[in-house]
Amino acid sequence: MQAGPYVPRKSIQAAVKATRVAQVGALAAYFMGDALLQRWPRGLSLIASARENRFPCAIALYISHLACELAYSTSAFEVTYNGQVLFSKLKEGRYPQPGEISSQLRILVARKEDTASKPVPQLVAPTDEDRGEMDVAKDEV
Repeated sequence: MQAGPYVPRKSIQAAVKATRVAQVGALAAYFMGDALLQRWPRGLSLIASARENRFPCAIALYISHLACELAYSTSAFEVTYNGQVLFSKLKEGRYPQPGEISSQLRILVARKEDTASKPVPQLVAPTDEDRGEMDVAKDEV
C-alpha cells in the first residue's frame, strides 16, 4: 500500500499562503520600508519602532512560521511488518487502541507460521520411464 502526500484542506492552504505573503511583506517593509512607505508617515513610524525592537519582530515571524508548519503537519505514521501495513494513522485518522497493533501482528505471524508449517511440494524432474507413460497417455486420448 502506498499513500500519496498529505494535502490539507483548501482553507488551511489559503491561510498558510496568506501568512507567507504577510511574512514576505513584513520583511520587505523592514529592510526597504523607507523607500516603500515614504507617503505613509504612520508606516514609517512602525518601521522605525520595528527596527528599534528587533527581537519581538523576529519572534513574531518565527511564531508565524511555526504556525504554517503545524498547519501542514499530520503527525501521521504507519506501522509495518515485512511490508504489511498493520496500522496507518493517516488512513484511519486516529491513534491505535491499546493492543490493536500487537493483535494484528500476532495474526500476521500466525498466518506466516501456518504457511511455513505446511509441506512445500517438491518438484521432481520426470524420468525417461515417466515420459514414456505420458506419451502412451497422449496416444490414448
